[in-house]
Amino acid sequence: MTRSGRPARHSTANTVDGYLGWLARTLRYDAHDEHLATATAFAHALAEQPGTPSFGPAMISRLEGGTARWRVEHLIVYARVLGLPWSRLLAPSYKVSKLFGSRRGIASLLRIHYTDEEEQTAADLVDALYGDDPINTDSWDLLSGYLLVTRRKLGMRTWRLLCERLLLEICATQGADQDIRAEALVRIMAVDRVAEIANEFAIGIASQAGNPMSFMPLKIFQRLPRKAPSDWIVRSLLDPPDRWLLRELFTSVDVLTRGELWEPSTKERAALRTASVDAALDAHTEMEVKRSSLRLLDILDPAAARRVLHRVGDGELVYRAKPSDVTDAQRIRYREFAEQFATTLQEIGPKHRSKWVHGEDRVLVEVVTETLFGSGAAQSGYTALLTNSGYRDALSQAVTDHLADTTTYQDVTVARAMVRLAGKVVSGPAAGRTLLRIIGSSRLDVDTRVQTAWALANAAPRLPRKFMDGILDIRQDRSFGSQAVTVLRAIIAASARAGNTTNLRSVLDDDTAPSPARQECAWWLSLPPGVLAAMQGSTPTSTGSRRVLFGR
Repeated sequence: MTRSGRPARHSTANTVDGYLGWLARTLRYDAHDEHLATATAFAHALAEQPGTPSFGPAMISRLEGGTARWRVEHLIVYARVLGLPWSRLLAPSYKVSKLFGSRRGIASLLRIHYTDEEEQTAADLVDALYGDDPINTDSWDLLSGYLLVTRRKLGMRTWRLLCERLLLEICATQGADQDIRAEALVRIMAVDRVAEIANEFAIGIASQAGNPMSFMPLKIFQRLPRKAPSDWIVRSLLDPPDRWLLRELFTSVDVLTRGELWEPSTKERAALRTASVDAALDAHTEMEVKRSSLRLLDILDPAAARRVLHRVGDGELVYRAKPSDVTDAQRIRYREFAEQFATTLQEIGPKHRSKWVHGEDRVLVEVVTETLFGSGAAQSGYTALLTNSGYRDALSQAVTDHLADTTTYQDVTVARAMVRLAGKVVSGPAAGRTLLRIIGSSRLDVDTRVQTAWALANAAPRLPRKFMDGILDIRQDRSFGSQAVTVLRAIIAASARAGNTTNLRSVLDDDTAPSPARQECAWWLSLPPGVLAAMQGSTPTSTGSRRVLFGR
């Protein structure tokens, strides 16, 4: 690989095993114990793990260099030795393997043997569904893998409880914890008759009043288009039960159409074309909805998509609509920005970065470029790699610094890319102040400020609790116009994820508050104990401890 980070012709870096090796190495180089950053010492630590096949420094080098195949057992033992949740390695590994790998590669990340003790654990987890007992992320991974591999039969009532609980937890959790639960649902939907049950509950969740993540079932459908209820999806797009679903409805129809799993009739094509044009040109529509509607329009009527894009005129939308194989001055400029940002990250992380051969991480630039400026499902894979890597603390600092720099906002595409990444990684008082300042800035465009409000909602568990105390004052800002309710819902989600029930009850008891906002407060406050426990498990603070939710 060249010094700029571009893959060399025969490099293994841009393979699934190469990406997983990079992820594992960054985490090892960021270990709390410096001696683990040395392959020999790490091999000794691995050998001390009970029931784990030992492998020496040479195998560690091959795995991390991408020349040996990663298996799920490797990932789990890495997590154990480094003192990390399994999900820190498993969630990005599953995602990258599905996006970039083969069936054989995906199979290597699925356990095929379970001990008697693990079988008993799986049985206990099924019992936990009936008592609404907590089920943590690692347990969902074990249970879903066990049910898929063994094809163990459960009663219909049990499958229904399992699907309903899992869908609710997918909506309530974030990050790697949410990704593992989504993977768990995808797995069990492969079991006979379970897909039908899951689809029934998924449609119910998508129609649930007040659920701020009601679009998550549609993301599951996008991963399993052959099992998706295509007729319901298309009907819902043409007559939305809730505009909250529009972005993922457009994306879901796009996935069905591009995959040739559903062919619209002439009448349906015309109706979908009209819906796409109307959404893209509606001044009150959120930018993310416009983006997904334009992507669908591009496959329905490419000429119309170009005309509409010209009329919309948003800089980021124009950039995102470019074919991926086009290299122009704008793409070169963003690549250079990504290279500079990657250099900043390498200067401050991981902790033991001096261990890199030749002092340089040769994969980071590609991962950063695709995270910030990529598109589609592949972008989510790179984002999962970056945000779960050993650079996470460095990312928090670097993103916060960039958002505090006024020059960032000279390019709307760069600004929004940084804002979206902020929601996944930033923490601490400085980050909280910066996000609030962006939301309240009348000099920035409304769409960037709205996206920042959602970044705040995602980052809320990692911010000091005091930031939630006066956050409802944001709803007095009239400059958000037609997107004021969206911003209020983001503030409610931030309050809920930070455990501030005072804010939730304040809005719920306010008869003048918009109905969608009050419904969302009611939804958060009605979550059962098991789901609340899942939320608590998915909100690490910057120090790695767990915050107690709904504790005030």
